[in-house]
Amino acid sequence: MKKKLFNNASKLIMSALLLPFVITSCKKNTADVVLSNSNDVTSSAQARQTGLTEVSLKVTVNDAGNNITSDGLGGYINGTQNVRAIIDGLGNFLFSTQASSNPKTAIVRWVNYNFGYPYNFGYPLSAYPPRTLPVDHTKPCDFAMIKSNLPGYSFTPLQSLAVNHSECVTLFGSFPSTTSNYRVSFHRGQEDVSTSPTAFAVVTRTSISPAVWTITPGACSSPNSNANVAALYSGDGTVLYGYYMMPFSFTLTAQ
Repeated sequence: MKKKLFNNASKLIMSALLLPFVITSCKKNTADVVLSNSNDVTSSAQARQTGLTEVSLKVTVNDAGNNITSDGLGGYINGTQNVRAIIDGLGNFLFSTQASSNPKTAIVRWVNYNFGYPYNFGYPLSAYPPRTLPVDHTKPCDFAMIKSNLPGYSFTPLQSLAVNHSECVTLFGSFPSTTSNYRVSFHRGQEDVSTSPTAFAVVTRTSISPAVWTITPGACSSPNSNANVAALYSGDGTVLYGYYMMPFSFTLTAQ
């Protein structure tokens, strides 16, 4: 009887000693999973604070009359054909033709650019000539928007934007050509200054159910900005190649 009690007591002591280790291990594993699934830990933490739900999108790149055009294969749907198209937890629009972090994943979608129409107001034509920059279809094209840093420009997360309301944001598109990488800026980065001739991206909420937004370029209230004008930079944003008429029209539909 004493031996049985001793064995039971020993098991209780061992269980008590192991319990903190088990709890610590579970917590560690949970944290590891959260971090390993996040490409940007800071942004993920901020997104959780907003309480906004990420929105999966179908992006329609409208071709007629525009200089940023589709690949002719229909809408770009988040989670299919290696496309990432979302409104994130901070309310920003993010769009890429390479959702996978594996660089060996085949690119099956792309976006085309036409740099045949320089914006030469105040600039010599020789400085900013028409350019032919064919997109390299083996590498991804990306778009991302964020609020302007200029005074007077506020930002409403796109999930919270009211129907028939618009706001001005900055936008860039990056794309690989067969010779180099390039960046197209709508008041983004170096162009987010009051002297920039580039347009903003104007986001308009057109419907609640289904949730639909449109994005087009616009001058907004910056004194020197012009509708449809974008800046062409090197991929790292250090070299300005000129200003070009770059009308575009995206329709974002929640999936």
